[in-house]
Amino acid sequence: MVFRIISYIKFLLKSTNRHGVHSPFVYNYITKCIYGQKKLHKDKFVNLVLKSYVYFNPSQIDTDLCSPSLQNNIQKNIKNLSDQKSNYNMICWQNPSHNFNIVDPNTIVIINNIRKSAQQFSRWNALKMDDSVTVSIDFFSQGVLFFRKEQEKQHFVIRS
Repeated sequence: MVFRIISYIKFLLKSTNRHGVHSPFVYNYITKCIYGQKKLHKDKFVNLVLKSYVYFNPSQIDTDLCSPSLQNNIQKNIKNLSDQKSNYNMICWQNPSHNFNIVDPNTIVIINNIRKSAQQFSRWNALKMDDSVTVSIDFFSQGVLFFRKEQEKQHFVIRS
């Protein structure tokens, strides 16, 4: 509990909104997806996944690293969303606890509970420092990783 309180205070001091973002890709994602879409679900993680799904229209989504109830919730809500698919792939993780070997630069990894504990936050920090990650976005409880080869490595802390 103490970790989360201290972590939240640090988050507030570091975080910005879309006006502090100097990457057109991330600015568009935050403006059109995170801030620009109506709320699609009451759970913050599911809402982030659904909004990102609508924005990127991934050709596939992998929820195997989520709890069964969360998997069902995401899959049930996705059925009602857009059918036009892009070349993106989306992976959703319940907790930042696995290593990854992502070779496709069109992969988006959305992770829940990045600040659930000091250990989880340490794992998130290790993931975002991975050489294959070029863009990471910290939304306090959730994190998003991108593997875009055309972009410089950047980390963003955003209030959503």
